[in-house]
Amino acid sequence: MAGDAECGFMLWDGKSKGTLFNIRRLLAAGKPVVVYLAADHACHTIRCEAELAALVAPPTAGGRTTATRRRRSSGSGCAFST
Repeated sequence: MAGDAECGFMLWDGKSKGTLFNIRRLLAAGKPVVVYLAADHACHTIRCEAELAALVAPPTAGGRTTATRRRRSSGSGCAFST
């Protein structure tokens, strides 16, 4: 499936290893992945392993994931060309 897709869309609870494996498979193929993370009730566009690492980082004291904080800042931490 990842080989045929241009991008991915995942609904993820933040725990399923199968979903995580498929996200990584798409990233390895250079394809962006939109992840709806249930804990954040939000979608996150992931284009590289650095963004994925930020998404799976433990929540901060304020309850927000690193990805939620990153979305509000400039720069994503990876290079991506369309």
